[in-house]
Amino acid sequence: MAASPSANGLLHPQATALQYVGRIAFHANQALFQWPLTSVVVAVTCPVNGTSVSALVSGSERFTRWRLALGDASSSHSVPSGAHNLSIAVPAGGPHTLVLEHDAECLRCGPSEHWPPFTPLVGEAAIFYGFFFEARHGCIFSSIPKRRLRKVEAIGDSITCGFGNGISTAVERAKCTAASAEAQMLNGPREYLYDITSSRNGYAGQLARRFEAELFVQCISGVGLCKNALTIGRTDPHNISAYADLALPFASMRSEWDYAQSAWAPDLLLMNIGTNDFLFMAEEHAPTPDEFESAYLAFVTKRIAHYNRSRTMKVLLVCGPMVLYHCPFVVNVVANLRNLGYHAAFANASIPQSPKNLNGCAGHPDVAEARAVVDRISVDVEKLMGWTVPSW
Repeated sequence: MAASPSANGLLHPQATALQYVGRIAFHANQALFQWPLTSVVVAVTCPVNGTSVSALVSGSERFTRWRLALGDASSSHSVPSGAHNLSIAVPAGGPHTLVLEHDAECLRCGPSEHWPPFTPLVGEAAIFYGFFFEARHGCIFSSIPKRRLRKVEAIGDSITCGFGNGISTAVERAKCTAASAEAQMLNGPREYLYDITSSRNGYAGQLARRFEAELFVQCISGVGLCKNALTIGRTDPHNISAYADLALPFASMRSEWDYAQSAWAPDLLLMNIGTNDFLFMAEEHAPTPDEFESAYLAFVTKRIAHYNRSRTMKVLLVCGPMVLYHCPFVVNVVANLRNLGYHAAFANASIPQSPKNLNGCAGHPDVAEARAVVDRISVDVEKLMGWTVPSW
């Protein structure tokens, strides 16, 4: 359905032509983005070749990262706080699919990404005010023909968020390690960390594109299932369970995600969680296998119950590639899910470089290694879901 732009060429965030993907909150005619890979999609047709169409965005965080794409043309922007116009040239004709994607997490907000006492910090969501073009060019915005049929919800930690995946050399790794330490000390990550991090290029983002699936992501770097990366004890109340039901995980106003009203439900629940529970087990107390397995089972079954699809939704629990110690525990969780009648499978994400020789920042996988993970676990996805990779 065609939209009717206002006289000044602004398409507002609640226009019917816009399609949102991921958890979005609305306030005062603004769309609020905080989880990685939340996005807005629309079709645009312009009569004048090269018409500049802008996404109007702003944020209060020191930096954030956006991706603006039109077909194969795209640009990524690590932008400081404040208001910004992110622009792209639209060829004449159409309709062309225009995508604005929030390709970042709030790096300073997560409970493990800043100095003790390791509690979450308030971080206000990035704001989308709408799409703008010069009214004299007479562009028309319309709904894209249809949503993607396959739907995936990915829950995880920095591996899912794609932390530090944009580097691959020893010099870059040293620079990134120093920048990460500085961010924790100063509670303010530099732009460099946003430049080298892309959730889109993490394993979940790559997997969704491979299978042409619509993706919802809830990931936080450093978070665990029972405890977080730097937690001293075996448990921490600020684990993934504290955030998984929120629309805006770190905003000052608590915003519960309304599962019923959204009417969105995944076909596949994809989870890679547990790395941080056991990351520093030589220096810290880790949860016992029983504690971890019980917490994991409870967390997964609660997620499924939210969607009221307990007998049709499929679950793929992934382990690796950074830590492999807990993989047998994850296998046990899968077995318990099956015994309860759920459709569940295990995917081992170990690759040749695992677990100590990964090339991304601070021991994380880089983009190529995330692709290798996708190569490995795609077989598990195909077997569990009956999906095949679309041919081009």
